[in-house]
Amino acid sequence: MQTHPLLHQMQLTFGIEGGEIYATLEWVLAHARRIGLTLLELKMPPRTPAGQHTAVAMHVAARQAEPLNLFVARLENGVDLTELRYTVASVATCTDGD
Repeated sequence: MQTHPLLHQMQLTFGIEGGEIYATLEWVLAHARRIGLTLLELKMPPRTPAGQHTAVAMHVAARQAEPLNLFVARLENGVDLTELRYTVASVATCTDGD
């Protein structure tokens, strides 16, 4: 019997303003990795004209809830994101049976 290790998940949406889309997204993803989050999904439009708002949606997971809370705190205080929204969910324990 094996328990799924990623019991806590978070859906995030946020906006990036201006021409620093990739630098900002790189900062966000680097902090997720440093905290130990697993990126499950990343969505953004295929093209956004320079200087305009880019909407980003992420789905991340962790073994414990604390890294998710730390990630949100870093996003709120580290870079200039707009319209940051998130929901956190605890996933029921899944087991693999024979």
